[in-house]
Amino acid sequence: MDDRTGQDGTFEFEGRQTIRSGHLPLTVEGRHRHQGWVRSNKVQSHCRLRGSAGGVVWRARDANNYYVVRANALEDNVVLYKTVEGVRSALDIVGRKGGYGVAISVPANAWLTLRVEFKGNRFRVLYDGRQLFEVEDSTFPAAGKVGLWTKADSVTLFDEVTYGVAK
Repeated sequence: MDDRTGQDGTFEFEGRQTIRSGHLPLTVEGRHRHQGWVRSNKVQSHCRLRGSAGGVVWRARDANNYYVVRANALEDNVVLYKTVEGVRSALDIVGRKGGYGVAISVPANAWLTLRVEFKGNRFRVLYDGRQLFEVEDSTFPAAGKVGLWTKADSVTLFDEVTYGVAK
């Protein structure tokens, strides 16, 4: 992977390195391990037959072990998952048992902001600047890599991706 990391925590991928985890391609910033937050100021999914989703990854150990929060334009929802040994499962939202993320309009072909703040075992998800939900999980407690994620045949654009230390 050829990437440049700025002093302000921004990174830019030159070329493309896709790590396949089943039908879920992801790209990670590979030189650093992060504990804090990651945000894509701009995510845009284009409707496809099987997928129209994009998200951000954190605490990634490898292609089969990571957290991801994604917005899906076909399902109109935002969901936080953990992937352990290649098996992806949705995590319960704090204060609510069961369910599948949060139903919210995710318009196709429009830019949106997706951010996750993570400290300890608590993850806070923000969508277009508004807090959607929080999740607690301790599967991956150590700092890890951050990155970007898409689903199936999604065509997803990312811009202004930043990361930093939680306050």
